[in-house]
Amino acid sequence: MPDPPVSHALKTTNDTLNAATRSFEGATRVSRDIANQIADYSKRSLEQGSNTMEKQLTAKSPDKAFEVQTEYAKAAYESYISHATV
Repeated sequence: MPDPPVSHALKTTNDTLNAATRSFEGATRVSRDIANQIADYSKRSLEQGSNTMEKQLTAKSPDKAFEVQTEYAKAAYESYISHATV
């Protein structure tokens, strides 16, 4: 049977390791959530940019192409601000 100070030291070490493990799990979960949010934002942004490019290429006039670009810039800005302030 381990002597009481050694037993106490083993328990303290075990508790410390368990706490560190839980801390790392939490950090990993948060990092994964952030990475998923970045991936989702990037995917939506790319789709929005592709759709805008398609609309610009099929625009019947320079005014219409400018209007499409203006709408895209406004939507991209609003999307960025909504994600940046969450």
